[in-house]
Amino acid sequence: GGAQSKLWCQIFADVLNREILRVAHPRQANARGAAFIAAVGLDRIRFEDIPNLIQIEDRFYSNPDNRDIYDRLYSIFLEIYKKNKKLFHRLNAV
Repeated sequence: GGAQSKLWCQIFADVLNREILRVAHPRQANARGAAFIAAVGLDRIRFEDIPNLIQIEDRFYSNPDNRDIYDRLYSIFLEIYKKNKKLFHRLNAV
């Protein structure tokens, strides 16, 4: 999914205003997560051990210039949503 794209990772960092860590081989992240949970269930590891078992491939930091743009766009989105809320409700009722 999105973790494979550097652009999406940067967008998440900008929109959420926080550091985003991308694991190595993100395609297998869900399977690794399930394996970690199974290993905890089998008493092979503890949840506290998991961060030390994950290899971080990239870090993405919020860009203040991009953050300003997203804040302005979100403000406009909220205006559009409020003005169309009744219409959205009617569309979802169909």
